[in-house]
Amino acid sequence: MSQEEFYSIMPILLLSLGIGDILLHWKDYFQKERRYWPHIITGLMIVEVGIRNYYLLFNELYFIAHMNYNQFLARLLPPMLFLLAAAAFTPDESEDTRKYFQRRLRVVFSLLALFIASHWLVQFQIDYTFFVRAAAVTGCVLMVILRKPEFIYVLLALRVVIGITDYWQGGL
Repeated sequence: MSQEEFYSIMPILLLSLGIGDILLHWKDYFQKERRYWPHIITGLMIVEVGIRNYYLLFNELYFIAHMNYNQFLARLLPPMLFLLAAAAFTPDESEDTRKYFQRRLRVVFSLLALFIASHWLVQFQIDYTFFVRAAAVTGCVLMVILRKPEFIYVLLALRVVIGITDYWQGGL
């Protein structure tokens, strides 16, 4: 096992656990009484962001293997926050999805804002990615302040625009 493979296990594991936690919850969406569209859309967006971070991690493998301990801890912060956001997002099977989502909205979106902002510890440059992150953090903070589950449709539109812009720029 190479150094790159060894040091990539922890961030990959944390991201994978978060994605898995949400995907396991999706079985509930097949039950009509558990379906709540703002929750479903939020789950889709969180999974997509997790997969995106997993994909982008490949470009950082060399750097991760050559970081000192404090840099490595800073690099682990985003995946840890992602896992916490995923755990806060996922209701127990006995809970009403709508009520749970509305009650936990502030915690989930606060953790998502911290997750997105924590990437600036690892990579801080004023470029396209900076503005994408700033827009996403702002959207999450607005969700926390407004506490309107329907605002997720605005965040979905923002994510679609970001995806289209990424595509026009030749991908990630």
